[in-house]
Amino acid sequence: MTKKHLGTILLIEDNSINRDMLTALLQELEYQVFSAENGLIGIEKTKQIHPDLILMDIEMPIMNGMEACAQIKSIPEISDIPIIFLTGLAGEKRLEKAFELGAVDFLVKPVRMVELKARVSTHISHYHLLSDLEQLVVEKTQEINDLRETALRVVATLAETRDPETGAHIKRVQHYSRLLANELLAQGIYADIITPKFVESIYYSSPLHDIGKVGIPDAILLKPGKLTAEEFEIMRTHASLGYEALSATKGENVVDYFLDMAADIALYHHARFDGNGYPTKAKGQEIPIAGRIVALVDVYDALTSARCYKPMFSHEQAKEIMVEEMNGAFDPKIFEIFLYLEDKFIDIHDKFLD
Repeated sequence: MTKKHLGTILLIEDNSINRDMLTALLQELEYQVFSAENGLIGIEKTKQIHPDLILMDIEMPIMNGMEACAQIKSIPEISDIPIIFLTGLAGEKRLEKAFELGAVDFLVKPVRMVELKARVSTHISHYHLLSDLEQLVVEKTQEINDLRETALRVVATLAETRDPETGAHIKRVQHYSRLLANELLAQGIYADIITPKFVESIYYSSPLHDIGKVGIPDAILLKPGKLTAEEFEIMRTHASLGYEALSATKGENVVDYFLDMAADIALYHHARFDGNGYPTKAKGQEIPIAGRIVALVDVYDALTSARCYKPMFSHEQAKEIMVEEMNGAFDPKIFEIFLYLEDKFIDIHDKFLD
C-alpha cells in the first residue's frame, strides 16, 4: 500500500548539503518533497507540481528567493501557495521585504527540527483548510445557480404556458442572447459593461423577458386574430408589468445584479435604439445593453417563427426586414455582431424548433 503523505513541499535551496538534510527531515515528518537549486527552476517546478508549501532560500545564484517569490505571487494559478523563507541573516528590513512580497513565514538557519515541524504543519494545514473552503464555496455557488436556473425555468414556463404559440421561443432567446453577449465580450465591445458575469447573467435573465404576460387577460393574450388598437395598448403593458414584478422581487435596499438585469430586460426588450419603442421612449445609450441585446433577438425570433397572424419567415427574409423596414431599431454595434454570427443564429433556430 502506498504511504499517504501529509502534503507536498517544494524545497528551493542552492546548497546541496542543506537541500539533502532538509529533504531528509521533511520526509521523516511524512511530507512528499521535491527540490530545485535556484529560483528560476523553482518557479517552473511550482507550475508543474502545485505544492502545498514552498520552502525557499533567499540567497541563490541565477535567481534569488526574493525575485522568485515576487514572480510566483504574480502568477494567478500558483499565487496562493504559501512560501516560507530560509535565511541565515534575519535582518528586520529583509524580513519586512519578504512579507511585503507575500511570504507567510521564515526560518533561520540552521533550522531546528521542532521549529521546522511546527511551521510547516501550521501553514500546510491552513492552506488545505482554505482550499477546502474555496471548493465548498464553488460547490455551494453551483448549487445556488442550479436552483436559480430551475426556479427561472418554472417561472418562465408559467408565462409560456399562457401563450401556447411561443413554443421554444424562451430557449432560443436565451441562447441567442448568450451568443451575442459572448461575441461582444470576445471583441471587447462595451468592455466596461460586458464581462463573463454579464454573459452568464443574460443567459439566465433573458427567459424572463415576457414574464409580464402573466398579467395580460386571456382574451387579449390568447386572441387568435389581430389585436385592436386598444387591445394592443394593453398587451404593451406586459413590459412594465414584468419590470415591476421583478423589481419588487428583490425587495427594498437589496442589490442583485441578476434581478436588476432581468428587470431591465423585461422593461426594455421592446425599446428601439431610435427611441420609437415602448413602454418608454428611451433611446440609444439610455437603453441598458442587456435590453438592447434581447430587443434584437426577440424581434429576430418573432420573425423566424410562425404565429397565428403571420407565417414563419426565413433567416434571409427576417434579416431583410430588420435591415430595411426596421432601420434604426437596433444598436448598430450589436446588429453588426448579429450579422457576423448569422450562421450560428440559424443553427440555434434549427436546434430549438417549435
